[in-house]
Amino acid sequence: MSVSRTLSRFAALAVCLAACLPAFPGGPDPAFVIRAVLTEPKPTMVSHFGNSVSIGDGQLVVGACWASVGAKERAGAAYLFDLGGAYKGALASATPRPNACFAGDPFTTNAAAMNGADAIVGEWTGAGGGRVFVFAPDGARLAVTCPDARPGLQFGCSVAGDGEGFLVGAYACGAWLFDPRGRPLATYVPTRGVSKCFGMSVSLKGPVVVVTQDHIAVGDTPDAGMAFLFDRAGRPIAELRAPAPETGSAFGVCSATDSEIIAVGAPSAKVAGFTSAGAVYLFSARDGSFLRTLLPPLPTTGGHFGTSVSIDKGRVLVGAPGTQAAGIPGAGACYLFDAEGRAIAEFADPQPTLNSGFGRSVDIRGNYVAIGEVAANIGDAEGAGKVILFEETAR
Repeated sequence: MSVSRTLSRFAALAVCLAACLPAFPGGPDPAFVIRAVLTEPKPTMVSHFGNSVSIGDGQLVVGACWASVGAKERAGAAYLFDLGGAYKGALASATPRPNACFAGDPFTTNAAAMNGADAIVGEWTGAGGGRVFVFAPDGARLAVTCPDARPGLQFGCSVAGDGEGFLVGAYACGAWLFDPRGRPLATYVPTRGVSKCFGMSVSLKGPVVVVTQDHIAVGDTPDAGMAFLFDRAGRPIAELRAPAPETGSAFGVCSATDSEIIAVGAPSAKVAGFTSAGAVYLFSARDGSFLRTLLPPLPTTGGHFGTSVSIDKGRVLVGAPGTQAAGIPGAGACYLFDAEGRAIAEFADPQPTLNSGFGRSVDIRGNYVAIGEVAANIGDAEGAGKVILFEETAR
């Protein structure tokens, strides 16, 4: 099937599905419609298209961490689309190679991010301990390496941008802030002196910098996970932890901030007796104080609520890729909460399928919501993945 026919097919599907989502309890407020269904130009099996997604200025970037680049299988790629769903181009490493973790891996959610009009994509197994690439709208590609580069650093496992600069996590050491042209500005290091797993997720907005450490012990609770709040200059402000730390909760697998609120996901947390139902914890971005806990409206074992999270203007979007949708296990769902923690909208694929993982990645910005479904089948390409782009129509 040609690229044009593939894109036309999914554009037509988006039009057919462009109807208000099923009513959330109490009615959807706000209401969203499907704007576009995004896929790779040539969908391939298990490319994990949608393992990361980020909305920027007039466009969005989607990671496909196991996409083939030429003859290089699982080299990884990222793809740009405008906010109408039109395909704009592919992004790849300067030296693609198999299993290079360009755009992350199947377990990461923010290895590709928009920084204004630029796309930032990490390649954490790249030369010298990892690197990131800055892709400008004019097609220029800039490689950025860690100021403290060394083998095994895993620099580029997570990235975030706020238009003024971009933040890069290195899972074996720390995180670094750069200006838009890749010049280093600040370094963020663990406040407890334990560097392992520091940099699992990073988030950035204005003066607020968040770096997570998802396997650190909290008191006598091993493997509970923490997050750390810094100012933009690298000074530590607060340590963030779950109110009741739990071994293996995966606290810190994802994080997000809008400069007022910080959200940290714990997708393996136990809820109401359900194993790995998941939770998201909200903190003040000013001093790190705990605000409230977000829980899945219908907790289920293996729902993994909190695998992904995004915040925009106080509204918190949470992915639960393991939950049931329309009675189908693992189809996945996402939930939108207001600043007070009230669930106000629910998102699902109108054509849910078994274990497709809708909600593996999420982003919200303005009137747009983008949700990755990494294991969705696209034609004959099993597990190729897709992203559904929603647009708000009423508030």
